[in-house]
Amino acid sequence: MSRSIVIDQGTQTVLQVPIYVSGENVPMQPTPQPSPASQGRELVAVHEPTIEEMLEQFSRWMRLDVADGNASPATLRSYWGDVRDHLVWLMAQGLRPAQADEDVLKGYRAWLTAKYKVSTAGRKFTSVRRFYDMAYQRGQLPSNPAARIKSPSDRTDEDERIKYVSRLAMQKMLVLSDEQYKHGVNAKIKAIRDQAMLLLAMRHGLREIELVRLNVENVALSADGESSTLRVFGKRSKWRTIHLVPQTQMALEKWLAAHALMHVKADEGDGMSQPGTPLFVSLHWANNGHGERGARMSTRGVRAMIDGYLEAVGAKAAGISGHALRHSFGTWSVFDGADLRAVSKEMGHGSIETTTKYSRVVDAMKSNPAKYMNFMEVPLPADEVEALQKRKRAGSGNRTTRKQE
Repeated sequence: MSRSIVIDQGTQTVLQVPIYVSGENVPMQPTPQPSPASQGRELVAVHEPTIEEMLEQFSRWMRLDVADGNASPATLRSYWGDVRDHLVWLMAQGLRPAQADEDVLKGYRAWLTAKYKVSTAGRKFTSVRRFYDMAYQRGQLPSNPAARIKSPSDRTDEDERIKYVSRLAMQKMLVLSDEQYKHGVNAKIKAIRDQAMLLLAMRHGLREIELVRLNVENVALSADGESSTLRVFGKRSKWRTIHLVPQTQMALEKWLAAHALMHVKADEGDGMSQPGTPLFVSLHWANNGHGERGARMSTRGVRAMIDGYLEAVGAKAAGISGHALRHSFGTWSVFDGADLRAVSKEMGHGSIETTTKYSRVVDAMKSNPAKYMNFMEVPLPADEVEALQKRKRAGSGNRTTRKQE
């Protein structure tokens, strides 16, 4: 739908400008040029949508289509940002979406690949492909120029992309977050909070965003220490219940005691988290990008906290971040004999096929062919070592004689 502003000159219409209402379908075609026959009689100026209008329209499509209309706000923001970057890039080339053909989009794919790592470039281009497909399906474009163009893909074997940390590094992180080694009230409170979060990530496989979403109301601690549970709001807005081990329960009990003294207020959630009293909150006095004191921690704040411990124990490296703690849980629990289905449920995987990658990693570790070459660890007999030493000394003497000659 559109409204028009019509400017008359006598009995002749000289300008008709369609004004499209924000949020309604806005054609993405370039401005049509008047035909010679119409010149002198009628001039039509068609409003071309701005980037903001195109993004608003795309946002509405996404809310209806992505994940059957049940996509998380984080997913929608990711799509929106990727398409915004593409539209800005197009504008810098002097182009609009209706003018983008396969060559233009291949050029954009190459630009993404040169600027980002392959996985990031692939995700961004997939969002762009979704944008053109939606526009075409809704009649906003005459064809889909992205239909035959594949997104960049990481050719690294899937199992090779699993990054985990050693058992020793995990133990060191727990020592560094032990409040008994801290001095001062603030340092002790931070250590108590951090250890509870680290245990949920390393021993129960929670994602960073799942730590952010936790509310006090999701914790159910039992007196016997055997039936304590935690309700986790995971990906695709799915709930799952995890059973806490005594070590994690003790850490949460300590944190909840400190949490109670802070008088944390309930919030309404932000679309990613459910309304309730945030379990893990920022301890900063001012808003420095990680959240205000007493407010729900941000994903950025959780990631910064985990990175700090990874760096402190010397485990921080390319690809090693907060998600590596989740991979560590999957890898080491399977290594020690945990049932694959139980691991899959604990991690909130949609399919057990996703969890089998950990069993493949463990199989590779346990069946390492280098382990069968134990003969290389056996020391040589003393007479063989002595013979080698004599041969080495004799060789050195011959080289000295030749130099003197």
